[in-house]
Amino acid sequence: MRSIAFIIPNLQMGGAENALVTLANEWVKTADISIITFDAGTTFFKIDERIKIIPLHTTKNNLGPLSPLANSIKRYRLLPKMIKKIAPDITIPFMDTSIIWAFFARFYTGIPLIMVFQITPTKAELKPLFFPLRKILYKRADAAVILTHDTANVFGRLKIKLPVKQFVIPNALSETIIFQESLQREDIILGLGRLADQKQFDMLIKLFHRLQPTHWVLWIVGEGEKRKELENLIDSYGLQGKVKLWGAQKNVSEFYAKAKIFALTSAYEGFCVVLCEAMANGCACVSFDCEVGPADSIKDNINGLLIEDQNQEKFLAGLLQLINSPEEIERLSASAKKIFEKLDVKKIVYKWEEAVEEVLKK
Repeated sequence: MRSIAFIIPNLQMGGAENALVTLANEWVKTADISIITFDAGTTFFKIDERIKIIPLHTTKNNLGPLSPLANSIKRYRLLPKMIKKIAPDITIPFMDTSIIWAFFARFYTGIPLIMVFQITPTKAELKPLFFPLRKILYKRADAAVILTHDTANVFGRLKIKLPVKQFVIPNALSETIIFQESLQREDIILGLGRLADQKQFDMLIKLFHRLQPTHWVLWIVGEGEKRKELENLIDSYGLQGKVKLWGAQKNVSEFYAKAKIFALTSAYEGFCVVLCEAMANGCACVSFDCEVGPADSIKDNINGLLIEDQNQEKFLAGLLQLINSPEEIERLSASAKKIFEKLDVKKIVYKWEEAVEEVLKK
């Protein structure tokens, strides 16, 4: 049985965190799985009890301005020690920050490393000091897993070399995300994700206001730092009875099952699990063709509507097209559900197992 150690900053609500947990919950059936986190190890998700969660407690803020430095020193010391103690066959850091720290640890452990990029490279969530390290370190990994076919091209435009060994493996969907009960879909436009600048829910609210739909409502599921700003926007438009912020929800399947339309107004993505979850649950999806991800899932006018990136007028037209055509919603819904066949977690784990074996042979 292979031993796999994932590394991620935390397991709170988020697309990358969701993707890792989905993968780990399935992979633990055939491998020994550990997840190292930088925080205290608390999780938003339901995790298989066979998975070992190992918190490093390196996100404390009790030293004021010196806290980031103290946390970094502690992380630099503890991560290699923990990896040596676990002695996995391979380490798999999720997200850019984890990748940089995993490289530091690899200098001491020598254990192979497969990088996973969960966001478009142009929007890497790194401290300024770490940005130059990408050009030095990334090409030295044993392998890279990229989620979409366009990701490698984006790295090329940034003149960042990846290792020769690359695998395109999308994030997985589990059967648990598919709502099994029969529900009557309602006139609901659904948005889901962190209430942050990236998701541009303020834009979605403004577009909904312009629709002036008589019977339709807008639901936004998620939590984040933009909540107050979005609440004020809803109040300013007088949409209190038409737009609802549901906050973070552990069981989002019921929301997908009730909504007729799913709207993705993101400025950028990495793969966008929530879009694929909405499609698998039969929502008719409207999405910007942002960098990167949606174009790997949506084939325009076949299983959803893919809108020119950040073209709000065309996005509005797409929403109107669906609102005025129940038949169009049904057609796109039926086709969208087929995405589950491509992203079934069992198939994705098999691809990962093949990638790991190929790296370890080297």
